[in-house]
Amino acid sequence: MRYQYGFAATNERIAEEWLIAFPKGRAQHWFARQWNENKEEYQWEMGKSLQGQKQLWMESTRSNALFLSTAVQLNSQQLQPVYDWFDDTLRMTSVSGWSPAFTASLCDKKEGKEKVMRFLKAADIDIDDVAIKKKVFDSKDLPEEIPDEIRSEICKELEGKGALAELNTIHFDNEGKPVFFDLGEDESDGTQKLFSFAGPWLDTLENGYVLFVDELHDNLHPKLVRFLVQLFHSDKTNPKNAQLVFTTHETSILSSEMFRRDQVWFCEKDQARATQLFSLTDFNYRTRENLEMAYLDGRFGALPYTGELKSA
Repeated sequence: MRYQYGFAATNERIAEEWLIAFPKGRAQHWFARQWNENKEEYQWEMGKSLQGQKQLWMESTRSNALFLSTAVQLNSQQLQPVYDWFDDTLRMTSVSGWSPAFTASLCDKKEGKEKVMRFLKAADIDIDDVAIKKKVFDSKDLPEEIPDEIRSEICKELEGKGALAELNTIHFDNEGKPVFFDLGEDESDGTQKLFSFAGPWLDTLENGYVLFVDELHDNLHPKLVRFLVQLFHSDKTNPKNAQLVFTTHETSILSSEMFRRDQVWFCEKDQARATQLFSLTDFNYRTRENLEMAYLDGRFGALPYTGELKSA
């Protein structure tokens, strides 16, 4: 079943939340709530199609919590698939990306290591092998300022397990001898990022996840950005229809060959300094037109307006 779910939040509370379901393609409004500033309370709308203890769920939902999670915690089976999508399918990362630990964990097994190495080779990252050293977790390694309650939980989770201690990349020199590089010290930022991306990228493609990445181009050559995106466009590398949603300032991939019109969205600040989001489908252009040049020329907006630097 297809769902349309959303919420708006401030630091104080959930301002809005809504869910529309589409069984057999027809829209059903299951629930909606909106904060009323004047009355200082929520205005609720509960659809007849949503079954269960709706009154209990509403009364139990805190102002800074989602109705969706609250209802599921109180045994709403009907809302469970929506909650599970966020829990099981959605994956997110920030500009800094991931740590290399997950990719390194894949390299513990021969099959996983081979997949990672193929990924790096395809991205033209000239690493011949990786060497990983682990050490058993020791609570003494935790910072002293960690509260006792949290320290106890961490120890319970990690006691006796191996933790990444050292990660070296291996390059063969002209005589075929291995040269060891420390990934974090000796490799470039781009190589570090590609290695850290390898595990989550492969995991997402193999399991059909939905991946959100901020500033995908950061520390990456435009060709590598194209490489990462194209893995999602291929039936061979993306057999389970995984989805990639990313932000970028890399204009070289803005082309009809890479994306459909409905896949491209622009962000622009209005006069009130609020960000407006709009689609490439809002504009008319020729099929073979150079979209990158059209964008940089200002045809689609969403450009920074630079000015002259004035002296003091």
